[in-house]
Amino acid sequence: MKKNSLFILSVVMTIVVALAWFVFSDRKHRFSPSRRIGEEIFSDLPVNDISRITFRTDYATITVLKTETNWISVEKHGYPVDPAKVSDFVLAVAGLKIGQVPSTAGNRLATFGLLPPSESTTNAADEIGTLVRLLKADGAEVASMVLGKTRSAAGAGRRGSYADGRYISVGDDVFLIAKALTEAPTTANDWLDLELADVAATDIIELTVTGPRKDRILLKRKTPDGQLKVKRLSRRKQMNTAKVDQLAGALNYLRFKDVAEPALTDAQTGMNKPVVWQARTKDNKIYTAKIGAASKTGLGRYLKLSLAYDPPQGDDAKPEPAISAEEKEGTDPPK
Repeated sequence: MKKNSLFILSVVMTIVVALAWFVFSDRKHRFSPSRRIGEEIFSDLPVNDISRITFRTDYATITVLKTETNWISVEKHGYPVDPAKVSDFVLAVAGLKIGQVPSTAGNRLATFGLLPPSESTTNAADEIGTLVRLLKADGAEVASMVLGKTRSAAGAGRRGSYADGRYISVGDDVFLIAKALTEAPTTANDWLDLELADVAATDIIELTVTGPRKDRILLKRKTPDGQLKVKRLSRRKQMNTAKVDQLAGALNYLRFKDVAEPALTDAQTGMNKPVVWQARTKDNKIYTAKIGAASKTGLGRYLKLSLAYDPPQGDDAKPEPAISAEEKEGTDPPK
């Protein structure tokens, strides 16, 4: 072998060895062995005492608040949030354990996306984390942390990569946890209970639709299991069953996109001249949907939905079961 070839091979080997040393020394530097691995981060977290949770980023704040009856979103004007999502997040936080303890030498906080949010900063958006605070009703803080970037792992086959961990900071400590904490919201809408109604078309026995400059539409079933039909339909006309089914299914799995600003007037939302959709169900519930103008945000139309109960009259009314004096007082009746 020529001397030139030996020299080139020697240079290549030197570069490979140098790269290997850099990679492994960097791993060792980032993840130093620690006796704290497996330790609970928020041991004895008083989950039942938590009444407020805030998520603060560099561009927004998300706040959920516990009331006497439910959890609500402060930014969405007190609209209820899904309690299961709140519970899932709190329990996930309570179960967090230290996976690894990375080094924070140099600019590691920015690398891990753990720079705390502030009102003014020149850092890139992916270098700034989300400040999470869990508080009691009196404002006392029970836990806080900054959520940073997630760590990705390669999936098998065509699955690509997926998040298998996340960097967080608690006080001056930085940890890599084995959870991505996907339960945390990224927008105020993420935790809202988006379901408005879920009424099957087959449950509706009577349906009316009215609106400005529109003919009133009345649909009824002659029997509970019959078909919704237009009353007094001319023999020359044929009912469009597809449109009837569409009208009857309006509240089937009905979800919303956002909560309207309370300051908007009826003229702005179109509630001064709405299209009114009203349905009576087999169990005597009355659903009334008022459909207004299109939103300027392009999300859809404004909607107001109300629910009432109209008890059956006459022969259809079921008598209430008799209640003894003992039962009214909450005591056991004599045997």
